[in-house]
Amino acid sequence: MNLDIFKEELSDRKKVVRGITKDQINSELMANGYPALYIETDSHIIFCNSTLTIDEISISLPGLTLIEVVKRLRENSIDAYITRNSIGMLPAELLIDFDNKIIITENVDISPKNIDEIHDKSILNIPALEESSILKTIVYVYSVNENRIYGTNNEIFSYYREGNRLFTNGLLEDTEVMIEYDINKFFIYINDENVIELNKLLDDSIDSINNKILLNNVNSNNWDKV
Repeated sequence: MNLDIFKEELSDRKKVVRGITKDQINSELMANGYPALYIETDSHIIFCNSTLTIDEISISLPGLTLIEVVKRLRENSIDAYITRNSIGMLPAELLIDFDNKIIITENVDISPKNIDEIHDKSILNIPALEESSILKTIVYVYSVNENRIYGTNNEIFSYYREGNRLFTNGLLEDTEVMIEYDINKFFIYINDENVIELNKLLDDSIDSINNKILLNNVNSNNWDKV
């Protein structure tokens, strides 16, 4: 007698795809890293995958030392310093990714909401976690489920800012605030186990002792294919 057995999922919960992201790696590196550069600027600074971007200017880091990075920053009118003389000759590839201008979102669970309580993990790069080193600009207040953007003209669904407090009319459970997070005084951390995407490194095609140091600290399961 044939028995047809059907296997059927009993749960409709979405399966979680697990993996390791660059963001997670950077968080681990930060936990065991230390401040290498101190920067004060109103410019947009990005350290990402061994590239330094200053507003619209891009500078490749492979082949540079930390002291040379400071020199490049100063050449572009950025106040920059190394945190200790002993690290000046370390390779710049070991600097951990950082962006001093980002967009963050936060649930608005109360009105008024203290904007000083809204923070991104980038706060860890700020000396003494000083709130005065951050400019927070409200971009949008919105509700996802209602597909609604709150106005600023005292409508039923509207908001206004008074000092560091956000007042929201028509507050819903899923109301969110989108904030531009702009840091003007910060550290750039370093870790001698920094991981950079290999394609970014190989694109630079720079033959230097710094690349050899870096490659010793980059992990890959496919070295035979590189």
